[in-house]
Amino acid sequence: MRRALKLALKGAGWTSPNPMVGAVVALKSGTILGEGYHRRFGAPHAEVEALRNCDKALLKGASLYVNLEPCCHHGKTPPCADALIEAGLSRVVIAMQDPNPMVSGKGIDILQRAGVKVEIGLGALEAFELNRAYVKYHKTGLAWCHIKIALSLDGKIADHRGRSKYFSGAKALKYAHLLRSQCDAILVGRRTIEIDDPQLNVRLVKGRNPIRLVLSAKGQIDREKKVFAPQDERAAILLTGGRRRTKDVAFQTDKIIFPLNDVSRIHTRQILVALPRLGILSVLVEGGAEVLSRFMQDDAIDELTIALSPTIIGKGLSPFETFIPENWDNRPVFKLNRIKRLGEDVVMNYRRDGSICSPD
Repeated sequence: MRRALKLALKGAGWTSPNPMVGAVVALKSGTILGEGYHRRFGAPHAEVEALRNCDKALLKGASLYVNLEPCCHHGKTPPCADALIEAGLSRVVIAMQDPNPMVSGKGIDILQRAGVKVEIGLGALEAFELNRAYVKYHKTGLAWCHIKIALSLDGKIADHRGRSKYFSGAKALKYAHLLRSQCDAILVGRRTIEIDDPQLNVRLVKGRNPIRLVLSAKGQIDREKKVFAPQDERAAILLTGGRRRTKDVAFQTDKIIFPLNDVSRIHTRQILVALPRLGILSVLVEGGAEVLSRFMQDDAIDELTIALSPTIIGKGLSPFETFIPENWDNRPVFKLNRIKRLGEDVVMNYRRDGSICSPD
């Protein structure tokens, strides 16, 4: 199962809105016959890839290990459950049930009715961690929101003039690009574009560039900035507000138009509802203090990564400069998920207390 999970991660950034899935076919002795993973949306699923890499004469009675329940419906590819039955496998070990209502136990039922022994739960927590955005979408209809912040020792993201470029070390910067490659989209606000003129790509690591989202309620932004240059044949998408109040979100080629709230701003949860319609199930927010504060104010954050750098900025901006909790008892609480040292920087990952954080 550990091998299946490792294979699944190879599809990060490429499979959405499908999940990342890896599969391994093995004999009782532990000998691996074949393995595969879901390479990209629309491509063959992991189970089929694994079967194709096996000696067909040895498949009868073998076991398959997979991190997510095999599908049982016709989509862009045929049902995987049928392929496993036809291959003559005697046992399928599944880390977790698929939360997609089109599957959700039906694939398991088909296998069991065909006489295949099914075991569920091995590596469930790791499997959920891998596809947490996929799980959240199918449980809530919302995209997963991951906030990434580069922070100084005195809690600042920029100096008093708004300058913030590259005070993290080389290893922390590379890790930030890895996070980008594992998300479907990256979001920043208008001021970040105007001040830093970022490219928002993954040039420091191998991987797919995320879809670039720029938040500007009034839509007043310089289209000559680097972020709007085509990457991977995909244009950046402007998230903006309509001139007149509407109840519906309007999708255009390079723009999504949202209804504005009472203070002429876009509610960030509306963004998380709209993005899955574009196949975006996870978004990495790297905005400035205003954008970060708005996501916190709207209680829209699932995950928070802080890269703490050994530098002092002094007078400057804190990441949630304009956030005002309703009261002390209802202030946001996050739980530490993991911590690592990257050069002289310390990277801490947190999850929102009370958010979807288990496969149950």
